[in-house]
Amino acid sequence: MNNLSFRRSNRLMGHGYGRYSVNFVTICAKNRNEIFSAVVGPAIDRPTATQAATATDNRSPLLQQHGGLTYRPPSNAGLPQVVLFDVGRKIEGAIINISQIYPNVYIDVHVIMPDHLHMILVIDDCRQIADNGQALAVPTVSAVVSSLKQTVSMQYAFPVWGSSFHNRIVRSENDYQEIAEYIEKNPVAWYNKRIYRGACVSRETLGVGG
Repeated sequence: MNNLSFRRSNRLMGHGYGRYSVNFVTICAKNRNEIFSAVVGPAIDRPTATQAATATDNRSPLLQQHGGLTYRPPSNAGLPQVVLFDVGRKIEGAIINISQIYPNVYIDVHVIMPDHLHMILVIDDCRQIADNGQALAVPTVSAVVSSLKQTVSMQYAFPVWGSSFHNRIVRSENDYQEIAEYIEKNPVAWYNKRIYRGACVSRETLGVGG
């Protein structure tokens, strides 16, 4: 996947799940509005990085509304890719910075879909002391999600998030691998479903020329 849409680390490898609270969290956009990103077709049907960087002069109303286009060359050519809108970029930034707020928390896998965010949120229950020697409070999943949502929401005058979130506890390595694979393949599944419905997002929809 696009490096800005899907990330997966190996920080859990070699550790027992007993010291970690591992959670599969899904947060939806307000009214499932597709304001986070777009899933576009294979690389052969998308602009080069140079074209994407110079495409702002003839943006479609969709891009004008949500603040432009973020594009990175795909690692998996030929597969659908996620293109982040401005809100999606803010979500990405909040995810990257979550460990600055909670040093014993990190996001191990995530994908920013058009109307929802999937992530594996990990809380290290055994890391009780910060680098500065201060004791660390172990946050709840709700506290971490609320912080992430607030960080993004405060940058916009319109509601970004739905009122709740879904959490499933990851209890085993097999469970983790299945969920991580589901997250990784989510853009492909989304795009294939849109093809079936005849509602794919193309480069023309995004206002990006030839």
